Amino acid sequence: MGTLLALSIGPVQGFIAAARKTRDLWYGSYLLSETARCMALALREAGAQLIFPAPSSLNAGQGDGQTPVANHIVAVAPDGADPASLVEHARQAAASYLRRQRDRALDRVRDRDAIDWELLERQIDGFLELYAAWYPYDGTQEGYQTAREGVESLLAGRKALRDFAPAPPTRQRVPMSALDGGRASVLRSKDGGLDDLDIRDREHLDGVSLVKRLAADRRFVSVPRIAADGLLRRLRDDPRMDKLKRLAGELDGTGLMDRIPTGTGGFAQFDHFPFDSELLVRDKLEDRLLAETGLNERQGQTAHCFHELLRDMSRHAGVAEPPAYLAVLVADGDKVGALISSLAAQGPAAHRAFSEAGVDFARAARKTVADHYGALIYSGGDDVLALVPLDTALACAGALNGLFRTTMAQALPDVKPPTLSVGLAIGHWHEDLRNLLSWGRAAEARAKRFRDTLAVALHTRSGGAGAVTAAHAWPHDPLRRWRHWIDWYRDDVLPDGAAYELRALARELRGLVRGGHDVSPIVEAECGRILRRKKGKRGTRELSEGEIRDALDLALRRDRAGMTQGTQPPALLDRLEETVNEMIIARHVERAERLAGGVVAARAEAAHG
Repeated sequence: MGTLLALSIGPVQGFIAAARKTRDLWYGSYLLSETARCMALALREAGAQLIFPAPSSLNAGQGDGQTPVANHIVAVAPDGADPASLVEHARQAAASYLRRQRDRALDRVRDRDAIDWELLERQIDGFLELYAAWYPYDGTQEGYQTAREGVESLLAGRKALRDFAPAPPTRQRVPMSALDGGRASVLRSKDGGLDDLDIRDREHLDGVSLVKRLAADRRFVSVPRIAADGLLRRLRDDPRMDKLKRLAGELDGTGLMDRIPTGTGGFAQFDHFPFDSELLVRDKLEDRLLAETGLNERQGQTAHCFHELLRDMSRHAGVAEPPAYLAVLVADGDKVGALISSLAAQGPAAHRAFSEAGVDFARAARKTVADHYGALIYSGGDDVLALVPLDTALACAGALNGLFRTTMAQALPDVKPPTLSVGLAIGHWHEDLRNLLSWGRAAEARAKRFRDTLAVALHTRSGGAGAVTAAHAWPHDPLRRWRHWIDWYRDDVLPDGAAYELRALARELRGLVRGGHDVSPIVEAECGRILRRKKGKRGTRELSEGEIRDALDLALRRDRAGMTQGTQPPALLDRLEETVNEMIIARHVERAERLAGGVVAARAEAAHG
């Protein structure tokens, strides 16, 4: 009689989301992935047969995060092995890896007195939460389903106990960590900063966050660099680009400008301008920014030259202001847990096939995001987290959806493959990273409400906490729908004011509905009246009746066949308001495409046309 093992590590989402920099965000997910990889390797070396993760994910890309490993491990223990001993062996492997990362980070700290070492050791040793369970398994296909249900039930019960100790006590009057408010800072420095390290003055960090910040052997692309990429792609053929790169190179390593690694394992998609700086998106260069980075007079002059040259190149290309918005892409497979449960009836081979499909998707997703000039933070078996330029975000979402469907259909020919829900949150580069990530998760949650859906949310700097959101199911070809509005704005068919007048109409009609009035007979007529009064081409061209009909079809019928005569007023007005949201979002996307020259947008249009 054998044993089926299940292990899960944490914390996950809260730990990853505790980030001020994109490097914190990326390295948090990387650290957990590599910890899980070490545990899976330890089990395999002890003779266990892995089911999750796929064995191929432990070899390809090991050590560089190219193939992430999920935090849930399932394996068949060898006959006669003690499950508790195997779990302890895996735990020791994880703890050893975390200590190596700790040592790697602290090797960069020259001032040894700046760290509270005793507190740091306690925080690192108490960080990992490991849950484990095991269940008898007779090695047969029939017995696998019973064992799998049993071990997962036991693991869920083990997680519910949550007997992990609270954060260790600290000396009195110690500030709490800026990234994890549940842990105290380990920095003894009075202002919280450390010389020559990427830690701001008065930024206090706990031991785990300090490792996240210092242990990474490469930088990650920043939010401003992602937002600026459309402009940089447009300027790549400008004869002055070499001079711009030379100036950037002179500022490299100053804190104001950093070189992006583009070699093996790096970000080859940014090779057209392999530098990262807030200067790329700032309308003007403030002396305060130069002072914060500690530039000397010569470097300050170089920064001013760089900024003026970039602005002059932009104006010459017809770009009036620097780019400001980007998209956070969050994707997740639908009903994957239910699918895994149903596959258990086919034995461990079906689960291994699904696990291998997840590896294939993760690898291909990295390339897909890079092809759209984005930066992948994490791609597991069925989920993706990435930062993407606004002009490529919709096309990237569509490509990932198609990739997921194809990969899963090929791996699971005998079952209905899972679908993918994608959330895109559009935000300003100057927003707090934690807000951007939260908005991305909220957009994904909106898509997951309906499943097999793309949800897009726009958060403007002037819009407050609210978002303008639109969601459409993938079977209804949302990219074609988005392309309709984007092309209209590109060709100046529709003035900006049309969307806001339609929004005002929807709100007025909703008030009438609450008063007991039936507005169904007048919704289409009122929408048509507004559209007939609007003129495109800078007020010189009225919409044709065909164009008005197309707009009404999109606004009220969604996909032409989606509405019947019996549609109730609240649902009708919901559709109208969501279409207004589409129009507002599409205007922002069109501006981003225009700023980038429309190259990627045109390619996406041809692919879906």
